[in-house]
Amino acid sequence: MGSKLAPHLQEIKRALGMTVDDKKLMADFKKLVEDYKVPVEEAKRSVIKKYAKVLAATKGLSIPSNGQNIKGEQPRATVIHLSQLKSGDMGVSVVCRILEAMQMNIETKNGPKDIISGVIADESARLPFTSWVVSPVISAKNVVRIENAYVKVWQGIPTVNIGERTNVAKVDDVLPPDTELSAPKRLTIGDAIARDGAFDVIVEGDILSIRPGSGLIVRCPECKRVLQKELCRVHGKVDAQSDMRVKAILDDGTGALTIVLNRELTEHLYGKSMKMSQKLASEAGHGAVEEEIRRKLVGTPLAVRGNVSKGEYGAALVVKEVWVPGGKLEEMAKRLGGAHV
Repeated sequence: MGSKLAPHLQEIKRALGMTVDDKKLMADFKKLVEDYKVPVEEAKRSVIKKYAKVLAATKGLSIPSNGQNIKGEQPRATVIHLSQLKSGDMGVSVVCRILEAMQMNIETKNGPKDIISGVIADESARLPFTSWVVSPVISAKNVVRIENAYVKVWQGIPTVNIGERTNVAKVDDVLPPDTELSAPKRLTIGDAIARDGAFDVIVEGDILSIRPGSGLIVRCPECKRVLQKELCRVHGKVDAQSDMRVKAILDDGTGALTIVLNRELTEHLYGKSMKMSQKLASEAGHGAVEEEIRRKLVGTPLAVRGNVSKGEYGAALVVKEVWVPGGKLEEMAKRLGGAHV
């Protein structure tokens, strides 16, 4: 199919009017058309919009005289989107707006150190950042060019790290306002799992299955790990702490991931409190709660918001908010025959 897409690639390049990486351009275009089945014309518009923004952000950019470099200027590298960053990336350059920035003092192996921690964003993603150098340029609302940064994963999310050899400078305001960039990104599940973790995103899909370990569980009071055979793998025999959760597979046709709902969201979605669930388990057996959750929720369309992380068992989203697209969660719970407590 690549040969059929070649003429469209030339149209995209003409529309951009600037030199771009043919291989990268074709890869992005083919991914939309072949992997995600986006119509060709819509895919062309999407790619043109994406690359036009990158080129606009990088065209003629130089560190202005009112900017501040942190310990030496590095050779210019190509600016990339935050959504493209992966754990272990070195020497990366991004243009972003600082949404949150908080200075704090932490303990390191070398003693106390002042750092700045917060959130940055461009039009592709929001990500956490940590600056190991304190600079007035790293302030909320500033649009900055960050050069020679590195990426590490923290709690499953790629985190941009600004070090001693990183350059940070204010640049022209080429990005949308912070109110727009602060909104969670809506992604297909395929796009979400293609990233090396995603920060505060919304995905929609249908519940394909309920995973074992849903319903009533018990946790270690120290580390909050789920107990197996009444034992914590870290703390051994402990006084178990009762809890509830739902672990489910959400699928939208482009991909599937595990979603995890805490007790509050489980009670809300399932329509029964933990007390009611414990009563059911005492009457019908421990597995009755998980089975009823499975019967009620499999096939249900859901929209969820949270962070996507990757582990040895694939991609997972820890849910912060959940709702039924186009409807209210309370109405769905009523339809399912549950009662909120």
